[in-house]
Amino acid sequence: MLRSLHPHENLMKKGVRWMSELLLPHDWRPGWISRIAFVAPKADLVHPEDRNRLKHLLKQMVERDARDCDGIKFEFFNVAAVRATEAVPGAEARRLLTGSTMLDADGKPIDPGERQKFIVSALPDEWPRQWQVGDYVFPSVYPQIPARRGCPPDHIGLDEVFNFLCW
Repeated sequence: MLRSLHPHENLMKKGVRWMSELLLPHDWRPGWISRIAFVAPKADLVHPEDRNRLKHLLKQMVERDARDCDGIKFEFFNVAAVRATEAVPGAEARRLLTGSTMLDADGKPIDPGERQKFIVSALPDEWPRQWQVGDYVFPSVYPQIPARRGCPPDHIGLDEVFNFLCW
């Protein structure tokens, strides 16, 4: 996919970009890719202590290919558009999150209810060569949406992605 986008930029293209930014209105400027944000979504389903591991696993998947693209800046982010869980404080609850479950014990969808505690798996430092179903467990939870429409829900990392892409 990265090769098909071909974000290569040579000295001439840099000059054209600089001149167009200086002289042309935004709508008339030529478009090109100069930044790519690689995002690991649903970071709220991972325990906060493992979020750096989540970013590291994402880097393992795509960093080599991203480095092959000349003329682009890239960064890796952990993101949750809506924070649906919170870590349970206390050393004895190291792997516990709270949230409102989406599925009952049989896997059938249910309506949002009281917040519950969930045990989540620790993320590995490296991608395992193989794993079995159930080795890594993360809850399916309902997001906490504010009742007031003008109040955005809590999120993780969206500000950092926006700032990277726009500045």
